[in-house]
Amino acid sequence: VHAPQFQQNKDIRLFLDNAEAVLNELENDASVTAVSRRLVATGMAASANGNAGVLLNGIYPDKETRISTIHQSMIDGDYFETEKRNQILISVRTAKKLKVGLNGKVVITMQDINGEIVGAAFRVTGIFKTTHSLFDESNVFVRKQDLERILSMDGIVNEIAIRLDDIENVPAVQDQLLEKFPADEADIQSWRDIQPELAYINDASWQINYLVLIIILLALAFGILNTMLMAIFERVKEIGVL
Repeated sequence: VHAPQFQQNKDIRLFLDNAEAVLNELENDASVTAVSRRLVATGMAASANGNAGVLLNGIYPDKETRISTIHQSMIDGDYFETEKRNQILISVRTAKKLKVGLNGKVVITMQDINGEIVGAAFRVTGIFKTTHSLFDESNVFVRKQDLERILSMDGIVNEIAIRLDDIENVPAVQDQLLEKFPADEADIQSWRDIQPELAYINDASWQINYLVLIIILLALAFGILNTMLMAIFERVKEIGVL
């Protein structure tokens, strides 16, 4: 769930005015297993040796573990295990771009809600690597309260991630939310809407799997049939005597 138009330009000024209403609606749905509120902002990450454009995800670490698998993708450091301020998790790709390692210093520069340029220094406490190279290319993770403090955006939410107990329930829950919150109030998308190429790959892989399975079963059936026919025809006389 995003504010309308947020997905097009990632403008932090496009936040959800009705975030609490959406959260209350989700609490009453038995198929919803986890919900994570996020503050998402674009910025520039710089170190002493390089810089890169990044997408900052301000999260609640404990709630995020029930939504995504970033905490399982750590290859160095830890996943927000201490309460120190301004911790940041970066990917292996981003670490190579910035030429920075664990405990390295990264300066993040971005625009606040008033359009002013603000910045802060973060300490790299964890490095992750997922199977999605494009995701790793730009995404970094910080605590939501740290990002709120820098941007002067206390309590602001511009992304709500929802996890259900069964992927088959996604269309029903999406339709339910769409009825409750019209398009001018919230942009409600399923994973298929956000990443249609992933949905296409998923559907195509199932079709390929079914095709391969059918070919294997046909080959197996002909093999068994051939063996049975040979066994019978070789013993026609014996069967006749019996």
